[in-house]
Amino acid sequence: MATISEGLGYFSDWHRAKRAVATCIKFKISLQESPKKLLHSAKKRSKEKDTSTYRSPSVHEMRKAEQAILNPLQEGSFSRGIKVLKSLGM
Repeated sequence: MATISEGLGYFSDWHRAKRAVATCIKFKISLQESPKKLLHSAKKRSKEKDTSTYRSPSVHEMRKAEQAILNPLQEGSFSRGIKVLKSLGM
């Protein structure tokens, strides 16, 4: 399995990487929704025309994606400093 820093090398710029991670997070959340809700929405969609389209991630979703990328990278790079600060109660 590739590390986050290796995966980031796949993208041509930071914004594209954030957008891809935000889309993955949205997909993960949709999979975690209750099966009842998913079944209800599937029934509703089967009665209507297929109007499912891609919706770009919101600003909030992009910020969450940025945190999802940066937090593990920072923890790996600054693990000793983080341990010292936590031991000091900061």
